[in-house]
Amino acid sequence: MPRSFKEIFSIVFTGKKLRYLTLLFLLHLLACSYSRVTRLDLFKMTARPEYGYITRLLKRINALVSLGFGQARACEIVANTSRDKYLRDFFLRFAQSIKVGEDITEFLEREYKSYVIIYGSDYERSMVRLKRLSEAYIAVLSSTIFVSVTFALMGMLWGEEFVQALWMLMLPLMGIYGLLVFMFYQIAPYEKLVSDSHRARNIDRLLTLSKVMVIATIISLIISIFLSLQYLIPLNLIPFIALIFGVPSLTIGITGIRLIKKIKVLDEKFPPFLTTLASSISSLGASVREALKEIMRIDFGPLNKLIRSLRARLEVGIDEEICWKLFERETSSEIIIFHSEIFYDSFKAGAPAVVVGNLLGKSVLNILTLRKRREEVSAFLRSILLPLHPALAAILALTLAIITGFTESIETVQQAALPVQIITPIPVQAVEIFSYIVLFTTTIANAMVMYIIEGGHSVNLSYYLGLFLLTGCLIYFGIYNWMRIFLQSLIGGVGG
Repeated sequence: MPRSFKEIFSIVFTGKKLRYLTLLFLLHLLACSYSRVTRLDLFKMTARPEYGYITRLLKRINALVSLGFGQARACEIVANTSRDKYLRDFFLRFAQSIKVGEDITEFLEREYKSYVIIYGSDYERSMVRLKRLSEAYIAVLSSTIFVSVTFALMGMLWGEEFVQALWMLMLPLMGIYGLLVFMFYQIAPYEKLVSDSHRARNIDRLLTLSKVMVIATIISLIISIFLSLQYLIPLNLIPFIALIFGVPSLTIGITGIRLIKKIKVLDEKFPPFLTTLASSISSLGASVREALKEIMRIDFGPLNKLIRSLRARLEVGIDEEICWKLFERETSSEIIIFHSEIFYDSFKAGAPAVVVGNLLGKSVLNILTLRKRREEVSAFLRSILLPLHPALAAILALTLAIITGFTESIETVQQAALPVQIITPIPVQAVEIFSYIVLFTTTIANAMVMYIIEGGHSVNLSYYLGLFLLTGCLIYFGIYNWMRIFLQSLIGGVGG
């Protein structure tokens, strides 16, 4: 049970990432164990910064051993300090394995296989929950349309008191969408397609630019609503502000998604490349440089160019570790980077290349299979949100146009000194601000939900934020003006 706010925060916001890193950590341990190094050297080899919290535990074990504690006792002490249940149980089982003298490779094979099953099962359950939550989210979004229109039309009876009712609806509405977004975040498994530390400069610049653009767009929407409430800017300026920020946000997002798709193709081509390379090394008894020369005749798609660069650097005598680092940076793929480093570490330590290559190839394929399952859920929600969001904007615009025309008609009647007792003029400005708040709240919520489901890349958020802003504002602006012209012509025809 967590003992502090810091532990609660870590479990809520870093638990998913830790489970993902645990999968790669166990894979790293198993691959390196085939080299038959000692348990202590195994911990030193795998204590990499990328594993974060796990690395801190490994360093504590190494520190305790250096102070004279036995390996089993050191594992037990560190296990009792772990905030993660699986890691605590793993290190306790590891300590027991040391005590009974079990072969380290056999122990790690069993642990890795069981964790792959656990991780895969949890991932599948998360996908089922995401699908159900997506259906609930769609229902809430549809209900938002009905409730918004109902409240707006009820203003015909409430008049000036209608403004207070609108504010009472706005805050719970934003709170509901905020809660739903948080629920999506909690359920969605961790996935990182683009590496945070090893990536090409163009991708790094694009990701940074997309984050800045997203923040600027959201802030501009909030400020424009606030200024309109203070009567500092006209309300009809708000859609243009949204379009000014929406267009570059969508442009950056489209460019980023194209790069993301290229990285996904690299990921799919990586398993056959790695297994072929490992087989060539083992069968020929050759080095990586010589094995690369033998497999150059095989087509690995977009990886061909990067493989040629890797081989060229090895040919001119650049250090092999540096060559692999540059290869990883050029791919910018999280999966390729982790598995390439595991392959290099284990092969350098003396592990059989073909065994490690097949192990890593299967690992990449398992991750890609889970990714495909995630894409199915995201495709389901995307296929509904893309038409539903413009429909929401159209209905809001249609309602506002009708209320505006109705209010103008009532004011005309009142100016003619005719008694109107049941229905009163509606504060149109309040309805218009309410429409913009609903439109922007659903825009941001829809973009966040798609961003979370598709794996949490900032370019995805930039793309969907720009897309929903453009489609929503253009439909809203177009429908509102068309309906106003139609109603004016209709009223004018009747009056004539």
